Amino acid sequence: MAIRLAPPLPEGRIANDGPYAGRELLPLLSIVYETPSKHNPWRWPLRPGERITDPQLAWLQRAGIAPADAEMLTVYSPSTWREIYCPAGTPSPVFEFPCPVIRRRGAEVMVVTPDGSERWVNADGTIPSGHRRRRGRF
Repeated sequence: MAIRLAPPLPEGRIANDGPYAGRELLPLLSIVYETPSKHNPWRWPLRPGERITDPQLAWLQRAGIAPADAEMLTVYSPSTWREIYCPAGTPSPVFEFPCPVIRRRGAEVMVVTPDGSERWVNADGTIPSGHRRRRGRF
């Protein structure tokens, strides 16, 4: 039985400022191992040398937007321990990738995720935690 090793990580760069200062920034990987019950819209394989993923390109074509003319926002997504091992006490690397912008609303921006779905992100490119503040009495 042959053991399959994960491909080597691409060379990253260190973030100098912003919410992930001091962390290593990595592009999307060319191979993504996914658990069907835990689908992550922020992970999709990116071909080497390509700017956006195939589902993002298909979304832009359906919308009639030329990829070269699309407004892009760099989105930052921290890696999980299942994707990249990090020793305890060290900050995990952060994936950075461009996403086409659909529309803006205050401090939020709707983008096309690497898997082709539409999601709201913060204007600085960070992904919201998913817990929204409740409005009103209850």
